Amino acid sequence: CSSGVRNTRGREVSWARRCVQETDQRRVHGILFFMERKAPIIIGLNGGAGQIGYSLLPMLASGETFGPDQPVELRIFDLPQKMEHMCGIVMELDDSRFSLLVTVKHGCTIEMMKDVDYCIMLASLPMLQGEQRSDLIKKNTGLVKDFAEKLNDLLKPTSKVIVVTNPANTMAWVMSRFLTKIPKQNITALSMLDHNRCVYQVAKKLKGDPATVRNVICWGNHSKTLYPDLTYGTIGGKPILSLIKDPEFIYKEFIDIIRNRAFMVQKQRMQTAGFSTAAAVRDHIKYLHKGTPPGEWVSMGVYSTGKEYGIPNDLYFSFPVMCENKKHEILDGFKWDEFGKVQIETTVKELLKERDDCTSYLTALDKPKAQFCQSNLFTILIHEYTCLLYTSPSPRDQRGSRMPSSA
Repeated sequence: CSSGVRNTRGREVSWARRCVQETDQRRVHGILFFMERKAPIIIGLNGGAGQIGYSLLPMLASGETFGPDQPVELRIFDLPQKMEHMCGIVMELDDSRFSLLVTVKHGCTIEMMKDVDYCIMLASLPMLQGEQRSDLIKKNTGLVKDFAEKLNDLLKPTSKVIVVTNPANTMAWVMSRFLTKIPKQNITALSMLDHNRCVYQVAKKLKGDPATVRNVICWGNHSKTLYPDLTYGTIGGKPILSLIKDPEFIYKEFIDIIRNRAFMVQKQRMQTAGFSTAAAVRDHIKYLHKGTPPGEWVSMGVYSTGKEYGIPNDLYFSFPVMCENKKHEILDGFKWDEFGKVQIETTVKELLKERDDCTSYLTALDKPKAQFCQSNLFTILIHEYTCLLYTSPSPRDQRGSRMPSSA
């Protein structure tokens, strides 16, 4: 554990697994066959020692995300003071005996993100009691900026970045502004959690199976201005709106539940959503990597070029997308009624304001520290936090210490 690397497989080329074949005449047990092992998919988690990372790691290692025959390599990155905690997580991964988990690396040096296939941005400063969304934007803008700049030297052009750090849409915009090595389309923001919440609430209302709910849409910002849209959704192949005859539910109650769900969860748990967020990240990556089923779409926060539905250019906006060949495509042709148009206008205004606020914060961050006055003290603290976040280990750390001296 002190080395930060763990190998679970000595076999490099192939492995045996039991195969049961059925024929009309008999069942044949215990037939072993060898398959060529695929190259592992490399997943890096920034902030991987937190509660979302703790829930997400087994989903990535077990085959839930990439399939039952796809090996994975996990790289868990977090603050130096989280090293002991990360060691405990690695022990649990060891003890879980995930057959697809080839390698686990963990540490506090950003270089471990080199050439990852998927980089998941989980790290975030929390919203404290009494703070507003604008405070969260101010906190996390500098953190994401520093991380994005360092990724420029590490990621390959095909790497995908999934931003979970809140507010996710606007932090994805910050990421795209400073992570210039990869296309903006390779950066996406998580809105799958809102999508999954919509699916469950529809199933609950109609006393149906969530697995039969298809094609709900979450438009806009991951916030209280999100527009959850049931217009094109189905359950069991039937249009949802033909089964729910209650306008009060469709246009008020349902929307309020989705928009306030995060706050309701936090109020009950006294902390933010954990494994439901992890499950949403799993689903987001699974659809992005393996594709969406034919005729189905999901919601993702993706880059707007200004050509889609009149949404302004250079925003990360949740659209209905179909995925194929590890790429997403925004679907066109959907229409909004007058109510929907008002909701879209509201969420666009919020995203534009958040982008403008971020631009102001970033301008302040670029000033020399000597020019900062007392009112900018918080911004200085953000700089100090991100310096700690990316501190390289001392020679003593590299010899095996589990608690870096830089902490």
